[in-house]
Amino acid sequence: MSRLILFLTIFVNSCVYSQGRLPILAFSGVQTGNVNDFIMLKNAGFNISLDVYKNTNDAIRNLDAANKVGIKLFIYSDSLMLQPDKIINRIKDHPAFYGTYVSDEPSSEQFPMVKWRIEGIKKFDKKGKFYVNLFPNEASSKNLGTTSYQNYLKKYVEVVQPDFISFDYYPIKFKKVDLAWYNNLEEIRKISLQINKPFWAFANSTIFGPHSEPTLAGLKLQQFGNLLYGAKGLQYFTYWTQDKKFRDENNFEYSIVYEDGRPSPTYDIVKQLNSQIRNLEWIFMGSEVEKIYHDGKSVPQGTTKMVNFPEYFREFNTSKESIMLSILENSQNRFLIIQNKDIYRSIQFQFKAADKINIINSQSGKQEGSVRNLNSANILPGDLLIFTFKK
Repeated sequence: MSRLILFLTIFVNSCVYSQGRLPILAFSGVQTGNVNDFIMLKNAGFNISLDVYKNTNDAIRNLDAANKVGIKLFIYSDSLMLQPDKIINRIKDHPAFYGTYVSDEPSSEQFPMVKWRIEGIKKFDKKGKFYVNLFPNEASSKNLGTTSYQNYLKKYVEVVQPDFISFDYYPIKFKKVDLAWYNNLEEIRKISLQINKPFWAFANSTIFGPHSEPTLAGLKLQQFGNLLYGAKGLQYFTYWTQDKKFRDENNFEYSIVYEDGRPSPTYDIVKQLNSQIRNLEWIFMGSEVEKIYHDGKSVPQGTTKMVNFPEYFREFNTSKESIMLSILENSQNRFLIIQNKDIYRSIQFQFKAADKINIINSQSGKQEGSVRNLNSANILPGDLLIFTFKK
């Protein structure tokens, strides 16, 4: 029986971390070394955890626990940064080691230091990934260390030469959507295409400052919005609730799980959303985004307004609802995916197909059949309507 369990564990891990599997990362993930905590993380749809460890023994303890349930880890410790020659060889070949967490929101003045850290570790670990998360475009010039966000991104890719680009922007503030988020997605997508490296993006799952308790619709808006712009990795800030001292000093409340690891009210909605995302990852991981349009009464600055009907339609969004349209393509199919950008109400999306188009259920990811005889569809708040047809 133990051999069978071992075989199944290896098989599951190989499937989870194959190229077609979407990375879903828990920022400030599990740090307890408790296998049950990693099981809860996995059950919520995560496959990567990122955290800071006090010492190498703590990191190894968590690697061992994570490996038992098929979770990978990004790891940071001060000793790893300062003495990579002594530390990295102890963890680099561990089956649960995904890579090194190097820096969060560095200024452009810190990029040489970030590069130095990466190069120091690369001398001993040539396979692991390196995690650096960037400021959003709403950060001040003082924080960025440059006169513009475009210069910040340009300097980052030139100096650091990253494996992928990660950034954080939490657009739901005071229970409204900050439309400047879409411009940040445009900028990140542009630099990602320029250097031919993927980008990862965040959703906020913590109560702090202008960010109130997360809702399913709000999280859908963020994570599906990220995917429709071409993100190849999703992240949540944060998974584990920070300790009381940090919460008191920074006006934080709870995250996906409480400080003791119990699920918070946010846990179930994140689990539900990640399950839906997993059902659709075959589309997002197997396709590339061609074009992105916005439509409705208000089009966010820096984005492209939809002027003409998409191919294969005679009518499209006749009631001018606030939507985003992303067109994706793989070797066999094209996908036209509409997102309802309203986080409070469903919309009845009006359209008329000019030819045979199939629809994919946005919850199950399964094809439902032709839409030839349909002229409207209900889209839940923050959710998707997915059309597909053969190329």
